[in-house]
Amino acid sequence: MFGGAFDPIHNGHISNVINVEKTLKNYYEDVLVYLIVSQIKHFNEDKKQKAPQMERYLATKEVAWNLGFNYCALVEQTPYMIDTIDWILKGTSDDIILLIGRDQANNFDKWFRHEDILASISKLAIFDGETGKFTLDLYDETTFIVENHPNIRSTEIRNLVKNGLIEEAKKLVPEAAYDLLNFYKE
Repeated sequence: MFGGAFDPIHNGHISNVINVEKTLKNYYEDVLVYLIVSQIKHFNEDKKQKAPQMERYLATKEVAWNLGFNYCALVEQTPYMIDTIDWILKGTSDDIILLIGRDQANNFDKWFRHEDILASISKLAIFDGETGKFTLDLYDETTFIVENHPNIRSTEIRNLVKNGLIEEAKKLVPEAAYDLLNFYKE
């Protein structure tokens, strides 16, 4: 399960989910990828989502479909990760591996009901975008290197567009996300 604002979805997200899926297939017979587009609450005004949630969902869904992932969900009424996990668990008895970035892992103890999240999932997978390392558990030393990982941040893309460099921003996102770039002009 890979959740986020996807504001916008970019080539780094895509690389992460493809490479993590390949890695997990070495450990699990069946791997289903859930891309969860959520409305993340941020206290920092600069980090609030700029593009409407439905637009982000449609772009992410198109990307998921093009990659062969059948599961892309829009989560409107579940603002916390534990609610999203509970929602997914209603439809499956499968193991859930939650994929989060290193920045989120560093603050995991501050997440709403983080103990319940750990109790509900099988593994907490952590991806470090700067190093390309993928760790299969919060307290485990099992680490993989994701080759050719693009170090891209959504904030970087929004700033490129804000500064009039839309063609540069387009190089960092899939075509399905091009329309989202219009929301970042100020």
